Amino acid sequence: MIVRNNQSTFINPNLGNYSGVQSDNIGKVFHVVIDSNSVGFKDWSSIGDAYYVGLNEKFPAPKTITNISSLTGYSPAKSLSFSNTFIPFIGELILLVEGPSRDSSEISGQKQTYYLNPINLYNNQNHNSQAIYNITKDGDVILGDKIQERITRNILPFEGDNIIHSRWGAGLRFSSTLNFNERENFWSTSGMDGDPITLLVNGYNTNNKDFSFYVENVNNDASSIYLTSTQTISNFFPGVTISNNPFTSLINANTYGEKSQIVLSSNRISLNSTKDEIILYSTTNIELGANNTIHINGKENIYLNSYKVFLGHINLDTIDPSKNNDIPQPVLLGYNTQLFLSKLLNILNKFSSDISTAISAPAGSKELSITVPAVAMQQSLDSLRKDLNDVLSESTFVSR
Repeated sequence: MIVRNNQSTFINPNLGNYSGVQSDNIGKVFHVVIDSNSVGFKDWSSIGDAYYVGLNEKFPAPKTITNISSLTGYSPAKSLSFSNTFIPFIGELILLVEGPSRDSSEISGQKQTYYLNPINLYNNQNHNSQAIYNITKDGDVILGDKIQERITRNILPFEGDNIIHSRWGAGLRFSSTLNFNERENFWSTSGMDGDPITLLVNGYNTNNKDFSFYVENVNNDASSIYLTSTQTISNFFPGVTISNNPFTSLINANTYGEKSQIVLSSNRISLNSTKDEIILYSTTNIELGANNTIHINGKENIYLNSYKVFLGHINLDTIDPSKNNDIPQPVLLGYNTQLFLSKLLNILNKFSSDISTAISAPAGSKELSITVPAVAMQQSLDSLRKDLNDVLSESTFVSR
């Protein structure tokens, strides 16, 4: 079996003889109602009911709990809190308190036994089962109908921390900047002592199979949300480096400090709005980066509204004014370009029509019938040349 505190295995049959707490206030769990198919289910209010024996009693083997008669003589305890339910495993010890039942208003003195969170015997995040009577022949611990032990790591606490652990390697840490703390963490390199920070992590990195305490790692943990106030997330290395954008001075998340930021990190992030919009606002800049491709799909329209829009790789630091090809060039306006070309074609068509009727004159004489349309064409082209600027966009530019 795996049940350990750091490297020490705990199977202590004498644990129940501890006299520091009255044994009547402690129950040893042997069955929990987890769904409508569980033995002991009466209605939905019975979900979470924990059946227990006394601290010094041997409980029925889990596999013998097959029908309601298996629970004859045992009364369940209910979770004391309706907002913070912690379902105990088989073999875990629970602290019991008595309180009014839901029938106490109708039956005077009617009481109900309630339980608090499982007692932290081994300081083990996965489970704290006493593991005396629920071990299989192979040495595995039976914790529930289908639950098996799993190696997980506790989060290393820092002074003043409030940490909520799950059994499976997830947690919520309410912490702060601790420049005076000699134990290393990655968020205390900026800000003042006591500045708040909140870390929500689902899936601590447990590649190294040990029970040492763990400090979150945004790059290796499965999914993370960091809410900072003044801290710098110095160990955050995004998959894409922010581009050398000539128009903005963006700061990477791992160097941004003294102001609050939110960092989300996971293998994949999906945002979905089922009814209305997804709106992103920024008082300065919004950066999108990808190692491969960025898709922007709109069933109806895509609008890019800006004073100027640049397409392609634009780096003003390398532009050589003597080489026009290196300068971002405006795109052509569709309708204006069409009108310009239409006028040009009309001029060329009229000139072609005029000279098609020209009459040859004696050799060496001036052909007056061609000179007239040629002069008219030149005047028209001079007028048309003024319209050239109208075909260039003032807001959209592309690189070579």
